[in-house]
Amino acid sequence: EKVSGQELRALQERRDWEEKLHQEFAHFLSGVSEHPEMYAAPRLRYLRDFVNLAQRFPNVFTTEDGDDTTTMPLPPGDRGLEVTKGSVTSLADMEASPVDLPVLSVYAAKPGYHRDTGVVRVDHPQTIKLTELRLCDGDGHQIHARLNNNISEIGSVLKRGDKIRLDLYTPLRYRINQSSPKMPALFIHRLSRVGNQQLNDSQLREMLPCSRFHPREHLDSDLPDGSNFIIDPRRDPEPVCSDGNRLCAAYGVRFLTCVCEAIPVKKLNLATIKSDCYVATDDLEHMTNSHKRNMIFWWYATNVYSIAGKGKIERLPMCLEYAVRKEYPNADGISYSGNRLQHK
Repeated sequence: EKVSGQELRALQERRDWEEKLHQEFAHFLSGVSEHPEMYAAPRLRYLRDFVNLAQRFPNVFTTEDGDDTTTMPLPPGDRGLEVTKGSVTSLADMEASPVDLPVLSVYAAKPGYHRDTGVVRVDHPQTIKLTELRLCDGDGHQIHARLNNNISEIGSVLKRGDKIRLDLYTPLRYRINQSSPKMPALFIHRLSRVGNQQLNDSQLREMLPCSRFHPREHLDSDLPDGSNFIIDPRRDPEPVCSDGNRLCAAYGVRFLTCVCEAIPVKKLNLATIKSDCYVATDDLEHMTNSHKRNMIFWWYATNVYSIAGKGKIERLPMCLEYAVRKEYPNADGISYSGNRLQHK
């Protein structure tokens, strides 16, 4: 249905008004944060009532991707949490963590910006935010981790000895080079800082290699299967990604389950991805499915496989391409031509 110019102007005015309202409220809350005595004012009872409601129902009023959970005050139940023992060992043995939300200690945090010239145009290089962590568990075993790029800035405030609770994470395995053993690693989507403790190097132990292997292993140089085949969920059966044939194990990374289960496409926050992705040039509400797919391909390539760079192979696993196209399909009659990462 065609929208008139007057209706478009009215819609834009509404959006501008809502944005101004949000900015004014954010400014107001910033003032309360800087002057806590304001919180006790009688006229702010509505604010206290809402805060009390959110505290009573933490499973309803949850944090979201990108929220600042490192400087927030901790709920009473989360104070004094100890670093989890056996966490790294369980990851190396491909077993479940001893607790649902493990607490690890930060040995080192390395935030930074990496030049990326492999997605759009070589003559217009971009930068992407990546933060690498070196963590240790309660037994002193160390493990490498990386933050989801939408929370990568948290790395700049983390310091040695900080205890962080992994509120949402994906375990994986990686290979430093083709001759090295597979190592466990973590891809962290959400975390909370729960304290700090002194770390002594003498108490730390070496990193553990993975102790279990699957029938089929991939090397860093492996290209996902079916390199020249463009899969179409409307026509082709869903690829089987199993332990014996882990299609998503490529570029030195292997998940304990298929990447489509470990990090489901349907659960990605597109608004958060768009804020970091320079491939995404349109407003989300006006973005075509083709544009959304390229944005999602960029996210997996950058965050998960680290292949969005000059001179690197840029074909994503077929199981992942299938899942993305199934969630954001083309209209009937319009074929797929690969993703933008494949056309440099």
